[in-house]
Amino acid sequence: MGNTFKKIMKFVMLPFFSDLKTYLRIYFLILKLLPTMLYNKNISILREEIGKINFTYKIFGEKITLPGKTFFGFAEEIYIRKCYFPNSNFQIKKGMVVFDLGANIGIVSILAAKLGARVFAIEMEKELCEEILKNAKTNKCEDKIKIINGAVGYQKDNKINTLSLDKILEENNINNIDFMKIDIEGAEFGLFKETIWLERTKKIVMEVHPPQVTPEYIKEILLNNNYQVNYSEVIDPGGSSTSYLFANK
Repeated sequence: MGNTFKKIMKFVMLPFFSDLKTYLRIYFLILKLLPTMLYNKNISILREEIGKINFTYKIFGEKITLPGKTFFGFAEEIYIRKCYFPNSNFQIKKGMVVFDLGANIGIVSILAAKLGARVFAIEMEKELCEEILKNAKTNKCEDKIKIINGAVGYQKDNKINTLSLDKILEENNINNIDFMKIDIEGAEFGLFKETIWLERTKKIVMEVHPPQVTPEYIKEILLNNNYQVNYSEVIDPGGSSTSYLFANK
């Protein structure tokens, strides 16, 4: 019961990350479902109900509205824990060119667009690309996001629209990337074999996925390309760890 109570209590912090309407709706759900959650010793019913509503987050002075299902494992990690924004050196600003590799449903892409960046969202799943567009329209920033359906870093595969990041830069006349977020589920090995994008990218934030590729492998490549590199490991409440790497030059 203690662990269940801790999971519920994290929602008490929501006023700092959501608008008042969102917080009140979530708080009402907690009160309504609290006896059931404590009895069952899990919060699955709360997750289910949250997934049915829209959720408005507050981050870096912007309000972003997304489906409630995004809270667990997505927005919680990116908007609340700010896993890709560890300090002032890694902030997205107006006028930047931002690449979001492994964009999923657009959590980072929409934030970057709302902050005034020109965004390239690259996602291999067509259905998720459709969700990025839907969420971008909800937040009135679709004009700032170019959605590209395909995967970078993967070997040629007839089932996957494999792309070259270097070629994307050339086709879009991109001379410099100010901020790049990478979460491509182990395809980093292939991505880092390309060279043009590394020469043109100022800041990189990424989630590393061992055993396909190790932080040490990526770090060595970045150091050889004149980046300053930091690495951190985050332990989630379930006990599993996530590796993040931050590089800038």
